[in-house]
Amino acid sequence: MFSEIGAQPIATSLDGMMNLNRPRDESARKRIAPEAADIETYKSFLKLPKTGITRLVTQKPCDIPFEKWASDLDKFAKECPTQYIPGGGSSFSFRKEDYTFAPHADITMKGKLLYSMGTLAQGIMVSLGDVPLGEVSLKSDGMAFLDEFAPGRTAEEIDLQTAALNAGVQNGKYLYSRGFNIEPDSTFGLRVVAYRANLQKDIQLSDEQKAKIDRAIRDNPNPIFRELGGVPVDPVIKSDPLFGDVRKDIIVAFRITKVAPDGSVTLIWKELKRTDSPKFEVKKK
Repeated sequence: MFSEIGAQPIATSLDGMMNLNRPRDESARKRIAPEAADIETYKSFLKLPKTGITRLVTQKPCDIPFEKWASDLDKFAKECPTQYIPGGGSSFSFRKEDYTFAPHADITMKGKLLYSMGTLAQGIMVSLGDVPLGEVSLKSDGMAFLDEFAPGRTAEEIDLQTAALNAGVQNGKYLYSRGFNIEPDSTFGLRVVAYRANLQKDIQLSDEQKAKIDRAIRDNPNPIFRELGGVPVDPVIKSDPLFGDVRKDIIVAFRITKVAPDGSVTLIWKELKRTDSPKFEVKKK
C-alpha cells in the first residue's frame, strides 16, 4: 500500500479542481440532510463544541441525461442531489467537517459496511457498543488503544500496521479494524492519521492529449466548462491526489442513531483530539 504509493495512478489537478469546486447546490444538500426531527432530538448535544450530525446516503443513478441536466441545474439538484455532493454523500471527513471524495474521507459507507481507508491515511475503528456518545472520552474503555497508537514512520512499518488492522487487532475485549458492519444504536471510536506528503508530480501532455482536453472542454454543456472555452491548455499539468484535503491526525467518537429503509445512515459525532500528522517521505524513482 504505502510502499507502492509512488506507482499508484493519480488524478490531474485539473480534474481535482473541477470536482472540488463543482456547485454545492443548497437544495441538493437539503435533500440528503438529516431529518429535522433528528436534529431536534440532539439539539442540546449539537450545541457543544466540535460536534455534528451527518447523514450518509447511497448514491443513486440519475435518470436525467447528461446533455440536459446543465440546462436545468435546479431540476438536476432536486432529482439527483447526490450528483452535487462530493463523494455522492456516502463519504465524510471529520477533518474537514464535510462530505468529501472517498480518497479524502475519514469514513465511507458501502452497502452495510462503514470503513476508513483514505489515501495515505491510517484509519482505525473500534466498536464501543451501545454506550451514550456524551460519555465517551479519550479515557473511556476502548479508547486508550486509539490514543496511544504510534503511527509508523516508514513504508514498511505502515504496511505492517495496515495488514494487521485489515485482519483486526484484538486488545482486551475490543477489536480494532479498518471497518465494521453498520448497526443502529452503536457507538464507535475512530482515529485517522492522514499523513502529510508531497505527492505532486508534473505531467507532460502530448499534443494529442492537449487537443483531447481542449475538445472535452469545448464540447461539454456544463456552463463551468464553457467559461474555460478558448483558454489554452497548459502542456504541463500538476498532479496531486492530496489536493484540497486537510492532513491531520484526528480522534473522534460517533454514534449511529438511525438506519433508514433506504439504506441511509444518520450519525452524531464529536471530535476528541486533533494534532499535526506525521510527514511521510515518498521515495522518488
